[in-house]
Amino acid sequence: MCSGLFSDFYQEYLGLNDKVLHNDVQVCKCKYRDIPINKRYFYKVIATTYNGGKIISCSPEFSEAEIVFLCNNINFEAIEAGDIHDGLKMPEYELSYMDRMLLAIQPDFNEGTLLVYGKHDQIEYRYLEAYKKYIALINDKLIGYCKVSDVISDYGNLVVWVEETKRRLGIAESLVRLMINKCYEESIMPMYVVKTDNHASKALAQKLGFQVIQRELIISYNDLLSVVATTGRKG
Repeated sequence: MCSGLFSDFYQEYLGLNDKVLHNDVQVCKCKYRDIPINKRYFYKVIATTYNGGKIISCSPEFSEAEIVFLCNNINFEAIEAGDIHDGLKMPEYELSYMDRMLLAIQPDFNEGTLLVYGKHDQIEYRYLEAYKKYIALINDKLIGYCKVSDVISDYGNLVVWVEETKRRLGIAESLVRLMINKCYEESIMPMYVVKTDNHASKALAQKLGFQVIQRELIISYNDLLSVVATTGRKG
């Protein structure tokens, strides 16, 4: 699972090199909590257990009172079960559980197995190098894409979307296969981060060889047009 490489990534992504201890919780104020994922999702808090420790990675803008609240109210034992408990109330944010998934080994997707063929042979797949994105088109109309949204310490987060009327045709699988191959060509480790209860997306990832290596409690908000990315406050 490339644990050494993942450890380097995770140390940086959570800010573990700059942590303080609140009771038995390692609290890290990390710049990545104020940088949007896929240009729109701000993960203001990530709580997880890692290497036997309880971790809270939060925005540098969080106050001492907010940090104490998080330390006192996050149930780390519930994270693995994926249960949001009533004691954690933050109405301005979305609370969700996410599974961080990696490939155990590099899949052998040769040219003949990259695309899943079926009733959609008219689909064109095209790579847009400037955007690190594969797109799927019918008659030049976009019907799906898979892209690397963020690269940190050589790990790239894959994002996939297919138009609702074109789903369950293997298009998403073809796009992800193509993107995985491109990642390895460019020395990027593909990573899949998905909501724990998104069973369809997780099933696709697992079919392609991804395995869950971390479960995280994410406290976030979605603000496509945000102009307060560095403050963490919605006004």
